[in-house]
Amino acid sequence: MDYLGLFSYSVTAFAYFVLSLLLCTSLRGRSLGGLLLVATATTTIWAISVVWVNWHERWFLVDSLPIELLRSFVWLWFLSRLLAFTELQSRKLFRYGKSIVLSTGLILFCYELSPELQLWAQVYSQADWRIIGHLGVSIIGLFLLEQLYRNTQVSKRWAVKHIYLGLAATFAFDFILYAEALLYSHINLALWNARGWVLAFVVPLIGLSSARNPNWALEVFVSRRIIYSTSVLVITGLYLLLMAIAGFYIRDFGGQWSEVLLAVFITLATVSLLVLLLSAQVRSKFKVLVNKHFFHFKYDYRDEWLRLNNALVSNEPAEPLQQRCIRVMADTVDSPAGVLWQKNRKGVYRPVFAWNLPLPEDCYETLQGELIPFLLQKRWVINKHEYDDNKSLYDGIVLPEWFTQQTTHWLIVPLINHDDLYGFIVLSQPRAPRTVNWEDHDLLKMIGYQLTNYLALVDASEELANARQFEAYNRLSAFIVHDLKNLVAQLSLIVTNADKHKRNPEFIDDAIDTLSNAVAKMNRLLEQLRKGKVSGSAKALVDLNDLAAAAVKQQSNNQPAITLESASQPLKAVLDGEKMVSVLGHLLQNAQDATENTGWIRLRLTQDQHEAVISIADNGCGMDQAFIRDRLFKPFDTTKGNAGMGIGVFDSKAFVEGLNGSMNVTSVPGEGTEFILRLPLHLDQQEAGTKNMEDEQACQV
Repeated sequence: MDYLGLFSYSVTAFAYFVLSLLLCTSLRGRSLGGLLLVATATTTIWAISVVWVNWHERWFLVDSLPIELLRSFVWLWFLSRLLAFTELQSRKLFRYGKSIVLSTGLILFCYELSPELQLWAQVYSQADWRIIGHLGVSIIGLFLLEQLYRNTQVSKRWAVKHIYLGLAATFAFDFILYAEALLYSHINLALWNARGWVLAFVVPLIGLSSARNPNWALEVFVSRRIIYSTSVLVITGLYLLLMAIAGFYIRDFGGQWSEVLLAVFITLATVSLLVLLLSAQVRSKFKVLVNKHFFHFKYDYRDEWLRLNNALVSNEPAEPLQQRCIRVMADTVDSPAGVLWQKNRKGVYRPVFAWNLPLPEDCYETLQGELIPFLLQKRWVINKHEYDDNKSLYDGIVLPEWFTQQTTHWLIVPLINHDDLYGFIVLSQPRAPRTVNWEDHDLLKMIGYQLTNYLALVDASEELANARQFEAYNRLSAFIVHDLKNLVAQLSLIVTNADKHKRNPEFIDDAIDTLSNAVAKMNRLLEQLRKGKVSGSAKALVDLNDLAAAAVKQQSNNQPAITLESASQPLKAVLDGEKMVSVLGHLLQNAQDATENTGWIRLRLTQDQHEAVISIADNGCGMDQAFIRDRLFKPFDTTKGNAGMGIGVFDSKAFVEGLNGSMNVTSVPGEGTEFILRLPLHLDQQEAGTKNMEDEQACQV
């Protein structure tokens, strides 16, 4: 029994059987696709017959060649059907060629099955006409393939060139096999056994052409995950096989150092294999290679959709939503890092979260720039490589320096929410060099739409949750107001009936004054607790220097003491003076709570063109950037336990921004914190400030 031939043709039978199953599951009834399925199935049956003949130690030339002849003519018939799509369809050769092929095949097949006809042929010729027949079939096959390739349009060769190459290799090998058999009057057993491996290697070429050619209606689908896993397994097996061969060579020819060299070699080979398998860059390059050469589409969209949904609904508490959004976008194009930019309430786009990159400082984009209007209008994915090569593709816009000057930046993916630009994601260079085509752009934009909708939904949910918390807070305030009203009513009754029960006029007068003051304080407390229920804020033209002095006086009983540096000129603004004093008092109170008694706190007022600048600085414990970004301005989030409600800084910022101002914070842990409030001045104050600046410039001249 020839075990080598048995194994080789078993592999061939299995390979063509799998291909036939794939073609059968995707067949849609077209004759050309059905003929291809018949050809692969016939090849499977022929390979099984060769295995059966080998297993029973029969003479393959007698028992398997008739089925082989049938297999060959099915493939010839398939090639003749392909000729219908070339320029040969109008020629007489094409019209009668199929009839000639069919007639020749029937004659040879009858000759194979008729011992009498074979005996009659041997009387008049010493040659084996069966060998001549198979040799002629291989020549016809090569002739048809040459005609097909020469008459196929150049633009369509990419779809069929692989099956041409595979069948050409098959018929060429058959030609060599039977030419030598005709010359030496017997078939070379080594070539016969090797033909099984050749036919097995042709299977991927046939499958690839079947997947690329839509005219066959054979949509062969193989999961990318299976391709990756199987390819890695095969490559790993080949690697281990080569290492085993090298190990045997070292063991047999290494001399007295063979055992040492063998141990070192096996260790290094194993470590090298693990390094390659665990390398993200190697995996990325391998995926690019597979997607580029083995699939019509680069992505398995079912897997991409599931990956996106799994990332969005992940319950991993240690991974913020923004990081998940950046990561799912970056993983699509094998990018290792990215930054999320988001629009704030003023319409300014700033970086809000970074993944595997430092968060950019002092970078922002507005509608006055060129980037945001371009993203709003075109909704394109901006590719830095493409922009550097040809700026005209992007309408000649000038991209910001924070993007062009950074070598790590690569793509800008817009996040569109209806007709508004919610933000954008900046991705860094990929792990392996790759091109970005229309399919990448469409997939990135689709993922961007989904991420934008999810982020907008989460923002709306957070605002709704805050509104509900404020509602609960107002409900609690209503109960407090009710109790205070009762208390005020009691105190008012005492004041009202005091004249009836006084004994010592001076004592009673003092008591009445004290009670009256208590009533007044409680009424003010009620007004503060009512907040939005107040009819309106008492806005007036005030001097911010006076309000700052009042806030310092209000906090004078606490330590450390506050140093006030008022502006050299009045700072007039229209606002609610009591609310402004409350805001400054709250920020000063926070500074005193964060600073030791031996520290310092400074409140400074200055004018910057048309704005008043209020700076509250201390040398207290400070805050890190994560706390400032995620918790400082978040309502109902406090570090004071039950002593605070966590709405002071949030309310202060909302009040300042409601005046078209701004509040910024800079802080270093262990060194201190500085709050900077910018408020617009009154029009008269702005004109006076402009005149003062002009006078100063004139004096300098």
